[in-house]
Amino acid sequence: MLTQLQILHGVPILAFLLMGLTACDPNAACKEDPACAKEGKCSLSPEGECWAGFDKDCKASEACTKSGQCWARKGTCIAKSDKDCKPSEMCQQAGLCNALEGKCINLSEEFNPECSKECKTDGLCAKKGGSCFALSKSHCYGSPDDQPDPSGLCARTGRCTPQEGRCVAASNDDCGPSKACKEWGQCTAKDGRCSATAEQCKKSAVCSSSGKCSMQGGKCVVGGNADCKQSARCKLEGLCTAKDGKCVVASHADCRQSGVCKAAGRCKAKDGKCVKR
Repeated sequence: MLTQLQILHGVPILAFLLMGLTACDPNAACKEDPACAKEGKCSLSPEGECWAGFDKDCKASEACTKSGQCWARKGTCIAKSDKDCKPSEMCQQAGLCNALEGKCINLSEEFNPECSKECKTDGLCAKKGGSCFALSKSHCYGSPDDQPDPSGLCARTGRCTPQEGRCVAASNDDCGPSKACKEWGQCTAKDGRCSATAEQCKKSAVCSSSGKCSMQGGKCVVGGNADCKQSARCKLEGLCTAKDGKCVVASHADCRQSGVCKAAGRCKAKDGKCVKR
């Protein structure tokens, strides 16, 4: 009898016993598959496929140590929180330290489609906890490149520095290259935004073009007739009188000294414009 147990169709007793144990473990084949060690797919699913059925499957896998995906959910290993990501190799090596939708990512490089509107207007491009945040210069720049997007927040307003989840103008260097400075005279960083000084308004493009030569509330505005009279639009179109914060055509005298009067005979004021007699 012993001889028959030792040898069964040429199979040694130890191998025979191992085969019996394997037959009792439905997950045995999955555990031998490379996907078990790599992705935690160590358990047999109800459909007969190998998947990550238990947290212990994931925690023993490369998915956990390398990518922070240490918890089993619906057959896949996922990262539940930043705490899962931070000890991982990908966090240390590539900065993928934030958990989002089951994976570890670098939120500072994330441009979430759900934040597209806030991203364009305020640089709030990354989503975390149901809210949109600015976490990097890339968000404030509106671009993953080193140069700001010409239509982005930084290029338009000078708010180029991420600070406490939002984009701010942290220095005059932020403001200087911006449209706010070059066109509107707002070249000085103050309280997180680019503001104008009285001197900057006098030298601004909007002063010479539209008569906005006086400073009010950090912005360049039309302060009176004197501002309008030095503008290009006064000389060209007769918009020489200040009214409701704008330079307008208010009299025939405004038109008579204008370029449109001399060049095209439009020397009479009517409905805020210079027209022909």
